[in-house]
Amino acid sequence: MKNSYYIYFKMENMKNITKGLRIILMLPFTFLRIIIATMGLLIKWIARIILKNEFEDERKFLEISQNKRTELYKENEILIERNKQLSKRLERLKYIIEKNNNSKTEASLTKYGEIVLITYSQINIFDNIYLSGENGDDKFWDSVMRFKDYGSEIKIADFVTKNDSENRGYGRALMNFVIAEARRKNVKCITGDLSNVDSDSFEWLIPFYESFGFDCILFNDDKMIRGSIRLTLESPIKKVS
Repeated sequence: MKNSYYIYFKMENMKNITKGLRIILMLPFTFLRIIIATMGLLIKWIARIILKNEFEDERKFLEISQNKRTELYKENEILIERNKQLSKRLERLKYIIEKNNNSKTEASLTKYGEIVLITYSQINIFDNIYLSGENGDDKFWDSVMRFKDYGSEIKIADFVTKNDSENRGYGRALMNFVIAEARRKNVKCITGDLSNVDSDSFEWLIPFYESFGFDCILFNDDKMIRGSIRLTLESPIKKVS
């Protein structure tokens, strides 16, 4: 009995020793598993940060791309509209030239840089001179000047710029053309009347003529204010812009 107990005790000790040895032998593998698990978690954490940063970069890139696309779309719309306006202006100039194919047409610029076409008779330039702007509103003309031709003197019988075309420099461009042509044809002076009908416009009309060198005289006639203008063309050319 004593030997049996001894053998049992010895076997139990062997089992415990074996179990202890197994635990000791498994420790490196346990530590390795812990290290691998920890590395896996660390890798996942790093991967999440990298993916988050990449996603944020992609989001910013997409936002920039969308903004750029919106800007390009707007710029394209502007270019399309400008192209339409340019085509419209070219068609207008083409129409004016074709309409006046029996007259002489010259191109000039207003002080704002707008192209204008000046049309007049080939027989006598100082008959009616018409001006049409590329951005004008009228189908036929935007400003016109009519004359009485006395040879060495021309008189402005009518000078009209349509209301929709005022303040575009059409009248000034037309006057510059008339004065230049009058000098070229050796006209000595340009005259005209300031009608009482235009008395409400004298405040700006008189400075307009005076800017070209006209002498403007006002006088009362039966309680009506009217006047006259006169430009002597012996002095050097004065082009007003």
